[in-house]
Amino acid sequence: MNLAIMTTRNIFILVVILTSISTYSQLNKNTSLSDVAIFNETRKSYSLQKFEWAKKQVEKNLQNENLSKQAYVYQIKGDIEFALANYEDAKDAYTKAIQLSKPSSSIVKRSRIGLIRSKDHISRENDLQNLDEELNQSDKESEIAISFIEKVPVYPGCFKERPNKGRKNCMQKNIALLVSRKFNKGIAGHTGLSGAIEIETQFTINKEGKAESFKVDALNPLLEYEALNVLQQLPEFKPGYQRGEPVRVMYELPIIFDMQ
Repeated sequence: MNLAIMTTRNIFILVVILTSISTYSQLNKNTSLSDVAIFNETRKSYSLQKFEWAKKQVEKNLQNENLSKQAYVYQIKGDIEFALANYEDAKDAYTKAIQLSKPSSSIVKRSRIGLIRSKDHISRENDLQNLDEELNQSDKESEIAISFIEKVPVYPGCFKERPNKGRKNCMQKNIALLVSRKFNKGIAGHTGLSGAIEIETQFTINKEGKAESFKVDALNPLLEYEALNVLQQLPEFKPGYQRGEPVRVMYELPIIFDMQ
């Protein structure tokens, strides 16, 4: 397997976003004050990343006939299940939210993103299970043997830096700048989350220097969706080399959001 792995777990991108926990107004106008209070407790728990408690609260919400007919409640349930990595349940909740909404509503747009991201995680889990069954021990050993890349991929404008450390640092700085400039921070502010939020990003720079095979993991599908949009704008690199031959290089970089 011709794959080199370059990981940057000690390097991350920090983005500070000013936001606030607001009253959610997408419930029906005829929703009782007591139902609104219960639902707001669900949202508050979700915002504070107390997802298990938020799940219990939203399930209580859905026992109420009035709330169980409202698309917004199912969208929030989808977000909660997604944060807990219960992607099958998240998929079902987002589907229900879409079914209960008008096609032009913002709930449909958000739930469709959640549905797409949930399906992607489900597909990745299935692919990983199949891969584990197919890989033999020699494949795994060959990956470890070439995990230290001799010549790192070079980001445009970083050719004058000293290899390998200088070019690696230059690439990290340029990717960080790209993310900081291109990431739609407004989307992050609409997730309903607060505190520190990490997006795990991973992609491969192929033998031709093109970024591909993007993978993202975050607590909310909107964050994953936007991270993918930004990563797909990466320029073409000079490929990495191992023993004089171009190789595929896997790159990892966390993005940290501080929702204040």
